Amino acid sequence: MVYRYAIGGNEISPYRLDIDSPHFYLMCQPYGTQEKETKEAWSCLFDLGKACRQLYHETKLLPYKLNVFNISLGGHFSDFLLGLDDTKKKAITTVSFGFRSWVEEDPMTFQFTVPKELRDCTGLKTAICIITLHPIQTGLVFSFATKRGLKFMVERKGISNKTWSYLDAIHEADMLEWEQENGYDDDY
Repeated sequence: MVYRYAIGGNEISPYRLDIDSPHFYLMCQPYGTQEKETKEAWSCLFDLGKACRQLYHETKLLPYKLNVFNISLGGHFSDFLLGLDDTKKKAITTVSFGFRSWVEEDPMTFQFTVPKELRDCTGLKTAICIITLHPIQTGLVFSFATKRGLKFMVERKGISNKTWSYLDAIHEADMLEWEQENGYDDDY
């Protein structure tokens, strides 16, 4: 319980250091919030393991197991997974798809939902679809989750007011129509 409280409950998003770099930095924020993402929050998840060797061995994979990895930019996430060793890939249990907010550009034009490299994440148990995804993308995530036997959830928490306004104007009706057509019942 202490490990889960100290290390879990965050959403992690990988971003490239720069356009030509194969390296990533990981932004971290408490799950389902609009709090500012920080790089420091990710590195702090490993602090408990620095106390002694036993804690290191007990906690080294927990940041991967106890947090949600966000796939807002599929290409970034694919490349991020390619840089992880198999043990860390297998430790990832939960992924979320989509953006919690955006400013100007429409994310539906450039976000990709299901990177093929997720096949290597054999420990996956849950796929969370953030409501900002277009209904077609939501369908792809639902199909992926069904094929893998994952728990599938649609997340509506932590969405900014500006994002909700956008959704109301553009595709919230489409999303509800997709849910009705596919017999999806929201368990949130």
